[in-house]
Amino acid sequence: PSRRKWRKEKATLLNNIGSALAEQNLDERATGYFERARELRQEIVVFDPNNVSWRSDLANSEYNRAVNAIKKGDVAEGWRRADDCLEQMGIMLGSEPDNASLHQNLQDYVRELSIAFRENGGLSESAKLYEWAEKLFADLAGLAEERESNLFRRAEVLKIAGERRADLGNLQSSTAHFQNGIDVMLELYRADPDDPKRRYLLASAIANRAWVSEKQG
Repeated sequence: PSRRKWRKEKATLLNNIGSALAEQNLDERATGYFERARELRQEIVVFDPNNVSWRSDLANSEYNRAVNAIKKGDVAEGWRRADDCLEQMGIMLGSEPDNASLHQNLQDYVRELSIAFRENGGLSESAKLYEWAEKLFADLAGLAEERESNLFRRAEVLKIAGERRADLGNLQSSTAHFQNGIDVMLELYRADPDDPKRRYLLASAIANRAWVSEKQG
């Protein structure tokens, strides 16, 4: 157990050095530190796959590796590593679907990865991030006690996924996302039609659907 503790501490140090180098745009030098931190964190998770703290660290390493690859211009490798990060987040939220901290981490990772992809020619990958999140929230809405919270999250990422697909000219996919957003918001609206937030979000979802329909002619 003591060795695992020090492996965790060493991995944190390596990851922090990598982050400091990345902030100075020294991405090549940062790569080695991120890779070594990830190897240690992966070894630690093997000891106890259900330890959320350890798995959160591993997800963070996967996120850093993804951003590092994207910034170096390797969008395909960036997506593979982003997918590894999302996989870890999905595992944790599957076991703790109402963990607010995990949801915040996921939101941060998806947003920052999306920005990195969009700034480096990965528009399709940016859309895929939100489509992945939509599927997760759909699953969590069927499992979690806080069903409505996950439906609101699903509606939000459907909106962004629809916008991203429209940016790529894929209007058929964009339409499907916006229509699904309407369906989700209708369910939430019917559960509490007097809630102004739900009425506004439903109206917004309908407007998005109308907007993409107009683009289709």
